[in-house]
Amino acid sequence: DEARILLDPPEDLAPTLADLVALIQLGRDLLLPRHFYGERAFEAIKEARAELFSGANDEVYVQLLCLRHGDPKKQGLHTSALREGRRIATSLRSLVDATPSEPTADQEALPDPSRLAQYLLERIPESAFVARNRALKRRHNGQARPGKSEPWGNGEIELSIWPFNPPRPRGKSKSPDHPVAGLVLDHFWLGDGATGVRGTGRMVLPCTYDQLLEAELVDEEISEIRAGSRGGTPYVRGIVERSLAGVVLDSGERGLRGAALHEAAAKAILEGRILGDAGRQVLDALHVWNLMAQFPSRDRTWPDCDPPPPPAQYLTSRLADLGVKTDADLMLVETEDLRPNVAKEVGAYAYDVETLAEEFPRLWEHQGRSYTCRVIPKRQKVILEPADKKTARADDPKARYLPRFRGFRVVFKNTSRTVPIRS
Repeated sequence: DEARILLDPPEDLAPTLADLVALIQLGRDLLLPRHFYGERAFEAIKEARAELFSGANDEVYVQLLCLRHGDPKKQGLHTSALREGRRIATSLRSLVDATPSEPTADQEALPDPSRLAQYLLERIPESAFVARNRALKRRHNGQARPGKSEPWGNGEIELSIWPFNPPRPRGKSKSPDHPVAGLVLDHFWLGDGATGVRGTGRMVLPCTYDQLLEAELVDEEISEIRAGSRGGTPYVRGIVERSLAGVVLDSGERGLRGAALHEAAAKAILEGRILGDAGRQVLDALHVWNLMAQFPSRDRTWPDCDPPPPPAQYLTSRLADLGVKTDADLMLVETEDLRPNVAKEVGAYAYDVETLAEEFPRLWEHQGRSYTCRVIPKRQKVILEPADKKTARADDPKARYLPRFRGFRVVFKNTSRTVPIRS
């Protein structure tokens, strides 16, 4: 993690990141606990801490301020740990060419916490955690116990996080703001083998749900997908619930993106709900491609070829290849972009493809009736079936009106009834 944090850091963040990594490597709190001092002595230390940490509301920034400006006697800091932390920070600052070279010489204000959190989310996304639902429920019901740890998770592991209460000047104490999400920059495991292993997190830098969403560190569950066109503009939307570690961060209707968009858009295209007749043209082309793969070698002038993928799979992959990322991108997609070039795919002449498409249509329409044509080249047989209820109720089709079907036998199948049309 530390290597990724310091890999080519932004110039404005480099000093802080070097200091932060030094604190993580140090792995201990620079603040000595209250019981090291008598009550009167600790009151003076508490006031000095409050002055130094003014404006800092999380343990990460408190530790950074200790590293840069802390005085072991004045703020009650661990002398040897502080010395070691500053030594490591100086070494790391040199490694990333940060200025100034020593943390104690740095008088620049620390970066905005949200800026630091955004950078760390990009470099070490696995450190993003949220307070689990049972912790949030206790808070909501007023059952959270002061000074007790809470369970946080990142979808892979769960850690106990202790609430942080920053030192404040006398008379200005207030209830601490307990974050609901953050980057847990350090953790350790304890266990005795009998009761199991328990993880505890420290160095928590708070962040917001919005930052987790922007970093795309969430699981998505999509329901109620809708697709269509408004004023000629295609849309593919759904109810999207985005969560991390079982905690719902955001829920509502939105345009789909990525793989979910490709799958939903492919289905909508094939059903004719978007992009006009592009779906029909794709199905027609895939139908011919499939026929060419089935024809026996003796009956073909093209080389052996594999059948096409299923239509939905083909279109899903094609939309991904075209770089479609949002439903707005569908406006730029033309039918020619989606329809497969069958001649190129199977290594055939365009004439052969066009001839088969004419002789063996996927759908045959005649006098307002519509039939699906299932072609079985190896048996030289075509099975016609009604494509809609109107056709199913009509008279059986007549042989004299059929497409050529290259002399294949033709039967008409309507529910359980099969009628020979041409022998």
